[in-house]
Amino acid sequence: MLQQATIETTIVWPGEADSVAIRGTFSDDKAQWWQETIPLKRTVSGAQYSATLALRPGRYEFKYVLNGGDWCISTDMYDCASDGDGNTNNVIVVPAKETADSEAKRHPDGYQDKASSLQGEQQKHRQPHAHICKRQ
Repeated sequence: MLQQATIETTIVWPGEADSVAIRGTFSDDKAQWWQETIPLKRTVSGAQYSATLALRPGRYEFKYVLNGGDWCISTDMYDCASDGDGNTNNVIVVPAKETADSEAKRHPDGYQDKASSLQGEQQKHRQPHAHICKRQ
């Protein structure tokens, strides 16, 4: 069976925190969903955290883990969806390579997803980052 190629996908957290990680549905093994903690690194400017993941095309749900215990979603950086169990998660959709390539042709400055376009707007207008957290 031919596996789809992965696409580098960057997830960001522009808020303040001592540490930031993500957990979600990133594994091919459903038993591993929500188990692996992926740390985000503070950017050189210190204004945000980010991690770049190699993901196959598809839909992924995730939450941020701030300071080792607060599970959060970003309500302005990524779409949100209920998982059917009463939890709200952030959602990112990784397009197939052909879709990403065609987007890159239409947008010569690079593919713009909701997070990257909002990130630029936040920097321009210095708007606060909107998020919801719940201590686990």
